[in-house]
Amino acid sequence: MHKDKCECKDLTIYPVNVNEERLNVKDKYPLPKMPFFMVILGRVAAGKSCILNSLTLSPRFYRDDFGVKILISPTALSDPIMQHMVEHFDFVFTEYSDELLDEIISMVEDDENGERYLLVL
Repeated sequence: MHKDKCECKDLTIYPVNVNEERLNVKDKYPLPKMPFFMVILGRVAAGKSCILNSLTLSPRFYRDDFGVKILISPTALSDPIMQHMVEHFDFVFTEYSDELLDEIISMVEDDENGERYLLVL
């Protein structure tokens, strides 16, 4: 056997050992730890808004984990299911634009308090 060939065939990827206390992440198993990206897909009236309301407004889920909540939805003001989110989110926009996203990014970057932001589209 040649010297440059490894006889080891273990291709297992092992987790990185990290001190979880230093990450400042609350364990909400089975929900994803923050930060996270979540996509909820479904047909009309499948319960997407109901799930979203629970995830963002219930203290059992993520309600108290975000300092600033931003909602961008063309139907936010006309959909009765979104009423509670409209009432409890800090910012509600009914139109998306690249300029709006740039403003939100600037707001997050300039935040001196280190708040956690929730952006729902």
